[in-house]
Amino acid sequence: MDTSERDAARRKLIQERLDLPDRMQRSNRLQESLRVWLLRRPELRIGAYWPIKGEFDPLPSLYRWAESNPQRRIGLPVVHRETKLLS
Repeated sequence: MDTSERDAARRKLIQERLDLPDRMQRSNRLQESLRVWLLRRPELRIGAYWPIKGEFDPLPSLYRWAESNPQRRIGLPVVHRETKLLS
């Protein structure tokens, strides 16, 4: 698969995700499942991502998890302004 085919496939899949008629209901169910799962986790740090293009947003559940214990931290990627490197 060349670059243009891969890009076209990616655009198609993103649009299909955005067009799901029950996308919000799925997101709510995933949020609930994630909250329950997080209750049993012993970790104090969890890496996450900034959701884009209709991706599931785990951040509300993660924020609640972090707020329940001041030692807990969420790691999110950041792009350095000058070097454009991800850290």
